[in-house]
Amino acid sequence: MTFENHHTSAWGYGNWVVGGEIKYGSGSAVMFIRNDGGNDHNGGVRDLISYRVGESGVKTYQNEIGGRSARNYRLVFDNITTIQSYYDGIDINADTGSPAERVDDYPLSQYPWFQLPTKHIIRNIITKDCMGIGAWWDGQNNTIDNIVTYEAHKEGIFDRGTNNDITNITVVGANKDLTDLNQIVCEGGSRMRGVLVHAYTTQGYAVYAPQSEISSVACAGSGTKKILCTYVGDVQGGNINVQHNENLMTLTMRPAMGSTINPSLTLTANCLIPLAGKETSLVGLSALKDGVPVAAMELNREGFGHMSIPACSGQLPESGLTHYGSVGFFFGTDGALRILARNPDGTYKTYDL
Repeated sequence: MTFENHHTSAWGYGNWVVGGEIKYGSGSAVMFIRNDGGNDHNGGVRDLISYRVGESGVKTYQNEIGGRSARNYRLVFDNITTIQSYYDGIDINADTGSPAERVDDYPLSQYPWFQLPTKHIIRNIITKDCMGIGAWWDGQNNTIDNIVTYEAHKEGIFDRGTNNDITNITVVGANKDLTDLNQIVCEGGSRMRGVLVHAYTTQGYAVYAPQSEISSVACAGSGTKKILCTYVGDVQGGNINVQHNENLMTLTMRPAMGSTINPSLTLTANCLIPLAGKETSLVGLSALKDGVPVAAMELNREGFGHMSIPACSGQLPESGLTHYGSVGFFFGTDGALRILARNPDGTYKTYDL
């Protein structure tokens, strides 16, 4: 199905596909050419299932047709399931290829390539086993919510635009063709909240978003867990977890996740005085014994510039020091504080304090 409006400079408006199934189409299941839903977003696709179509499940045309812009603005794509498209699950782009001046549309001087104010609403999308990208778009001020892609042969989700709000996205098993691609890509500066990646291939990044901010991101599966972004908060990447609030940030590491419930390491950074140029912080590092934090180092508690070093509560055996040129503090049976040192030559010596 195609809504085509490029024969004049006017924009198509109020064109909808609501409900139904489209199977084995030679092109995209639904395609829009030069439509603008306006401020009320009157136009788009709701409640559609597409299966084995010859191009994308849902597509907005890019660049020009017959010397006039065929791009689309302010459409709604809601509750769409796309299975085994020959190309992409959904392709909601406006620009493609090398930059060229747009005709009967915004000039490049106003909006750079891939950064048109498309303002689409894209939500509740499921794509499965698509030969191209699971779901992708460009432009600015798009609202994206609840996107799930399974087994895309290329990237799972690809944001080619900038300044988009992206919430609750999940990619499972993308890069199925085993090329050096990423699971999720954000080329511009967008905001992502609630990201789950379950990767099975080791190539590329779980999330490649060098100019974007990410919060609440989790990585699982046997594949890549690498994340590249400008800011990340509330991260769970396999056995690593990062949590933060306004003044406190915690990094925990839990190896042997299958048989443990507590993190083996907890690193905290607490900004006690959050004033620009007058910041004062407390940093802590703790380890476990019998599931309880028993040994902790602290740096700069109450701003005194000191380090608090844990000491063994009984005689420290030589096996407690494995590194040459190292020391360990312990309290002897008489309650006196002592140091066990392993010298650079490997010998041991106890010092009274």
